[in-house]
Amino acid sequence: MFTGISKSYDGQPSVQVLTDFHLTMFPGETISIVGPSGSGKSTALNIIGLLDRPTSGSATVMGVNTEDASSRTIDRIRAQHLGFVFQDSHVLPVRTCFDNVHLSLWASQTPRPARAQLVETAIEKVGLSHRLHQPARVLSGGERQRLAIARAIVRNPSIILADEPTGNLDPDNSQRIVDLLNTERDRGAAVVIITHDHQLAEQCDRTFTLADGVLEPVSAHA
Repeated sequence: MFTGISKSYDGQPSVQVLTDFHLTMFPGETISIVGPSGSGKSTALNIIGLLDRPTSGSATVMGVNTEDASSRTIDRIRAQHLGFVFQDSHVLPVRTCFDNVHLSLWASQTPRPARAQLVETAIEKVGLSHRLHQPARVLSGGERQRLAIARAIVRNPSIILADEPTGNLDPDNSQRIVDLLNTERDRGAAVVIITHDHQLAEQCDRTFTLADGVLEPVSAHA
């Protein structure tokens, strides 16, 4: 739950990026946030994902008030409960698909003997079992993004944050990514998608617009 969040950066003059931002996420739903470039979408994602702290306001994630939490606690919440998917996938091209996903478990407290099965299961979910031991550089753009989703979901996170996850993909691959994120929603995760694609936004359960740092609800989709 994010209440009254604002974010500004010092400068001459200072820059106000978010203003009185309110957002509550529920298990088993997808939320889309749409807005033009420079509207504060990436800043919002960083704050929701505990990669940045707000200037003011209250942020409670997994029952923890992050305003008073230590950096160690924030890191633990992020490692154990959050999964990230980015527009450019950020997979390591020289590493195998297995290694790319396995790296996501290093920062978690997952027992070592359980890790291999978790990785293989995540890669199977995204349809890349045949690429398991191949380097990521041989994957197509759509396959790389699916690998990025496998990396995000390997720990069965409670919250998945996706920043323009279909921005570089053709319609068919875009829909496969949406379907995979919806599968995670059906598992019970809260999925937040930052996008400028209104067709993608309309497939989510709730849609918000972000303009001039202000988040406004648009609709709830049936």
